[in-house]
Amino acid sequence: MNMYQRFAITFAAAFIVSSAHAGTPELAQQVVIHRDDWGVPHIYGETDAAVAFGSAWSQCEDHFWQFEDTYIRCLGRYAEVVGEAGIDSDLDNAAFQLVEKSREDFSKLPSHIQELCTAFAAGYNYYLEKNPEVQPRLLTQLEPFHVLCYERFMMLGRLTGAAHAPRNKIDELAAEVEASTGSNQWAISPSKTKSGNAMLFINPHQPWYGPGMFTEMHVRSEDTGWNFSGAMFPGSPFPTAGFNEYLGWAYTVNEADIADVYRLTFDHPSDPLKYRYADGYRDAQEWSHTLKVKTDSGMEERTYTLRKSHYGPIVAKEDDTHYLAVRVPKLYEGSRMVQSLAQTKATNFDEWYAAVSTLQLQTFNTMYADADGNIFYLYNGTVPVRREGVDWTKPVDGSDPANEWGRYHTVDELPQVLNPPSGYVQNCNSTPFTTTDDGNPSLKDFPSYMVEDRYDDKRRAKVSRYLLRNAKNVTFDDWQ
Repeated sequence: MNMYQRFAITFAAAFIVSSAHAGTPELAQQVVIHRDDWGVPHIYGETDAAVAFGSAWSQCEDHFWQFEDTYIRCLGRYAEVVGEAGIDSDLDNAAFQLVEKSREDFSKLPSHIQELCTAFAAGYNYYLEKNPEVQPRLLTQLEPFHVLCYERFMMLGRLTGAAHAPRNKIDELAAEVEASTGSNQWAISPSKTKSGNAMLFINPHQPWYGPGMFTEMHVRSEDTGWNFSGAMFPGSPFPTAGFNEYLGWAYTVNEADIADVYRLTFDHPSDPLKYRYADGYRDAQEWSHTLKVKTDSGMEERTYTLRKSHYGPIVAKEDDTHYLAVRVPKLYEGSRMVQSLAQTKATNFDEWYAAVSTLQLQTFNTMYADADGNIFYLYNGTVPVRREGVDWTKPVDGSDPANEWGRYHTVDELPQVLNPPSGYVQNCNSTPFTTTDDGNPSLKDFPSYMVEDRYDDKRRAKVSRYLLRNAKNVTFDDWQ
């Protein structure tokens, strides 16, 4: 009797994709999904690919509408199902050419990531095949490259927001919600706990519904020993923050300056697609993109003209000669899945830090603790090296080559704290320079453009420091 047969017997509440069904894919025969008392899926697979297959199936069971809705957005087809409200999202997608580039780039991914994406898509498709009562609004077939497109789409809004790119005005309620939300993360060292173990805490303030909601999952692969519990957004092939037997980590939103807006001048006397650069001009690219838009009278096609510069897509027009282009980091370079998978499989701080050092995740405060007693905080971000003396929070002159980005700052050049004497680290969407009492990074050691929230010491952070400073002999119940 192998491990998976024992699971099938032990977990009476388990959902088992059985090989007894005619035509069952091989991956479906290699995975068991057990749900615990809270309904959280525990996915046991013979291989990592089988786990990804089971992940898609379980997410379809839990959040099919949201799963499909997010992928419709990531494919730039949202207006087909929601009408006018989906146009802006679809145009952003088209301006960055997410679908085309993701289709082209998929074959460049490491083979094991391609395999995971292929298995994940197969899990979605098999779920629809076996549940004909579930009627998708649009996405009847998931393709492997869609998963890469999803990854990029889920970061795009945050990247353009970090650039301070122009955006549509939000209503008063949305503005109040945006101003009042935030997340908290803490870690304490063994010196503060009764058990002598480090402890980690994440209090994410995510919405109950929408693409930013969290879903929870435990994954285990017999082939590789992958064993990870955590959370992710619906549509992700596996959890991207959480813990394994050795270590865990959490994320909160930060304001690293990772993207920029460039003002371009189009004043060439004969060619309207030339913009000023250095002592001459560069050529912009222009193309047409057609959207299908749902209306009361049926589906309507609308064609838009899009334009991009060497910096990136042009997102706004200021006047007849001045336009704004946005540049974002690592949208098409590598894959966050590569970094996240390596983090989930790490067995110690050095392995985990090596994964994080690839900086495929473009932003987020990151907090860590492990079974060896280490605690760690990183102000994570793919921050380009820029020239000083420029206000990068506003549009900069795109004609000046001195405003071009240099390399990205390496991970060791970012604010971070490892095992501080105070025995704790915290971050509540706040400055990295008051992470703890003793052992903080120094503001003067970092370029002025790197940390936009450098003076933002939120009340949640101040209260957290007070609580953690005075914490002694903490038990797990105290921690909860």
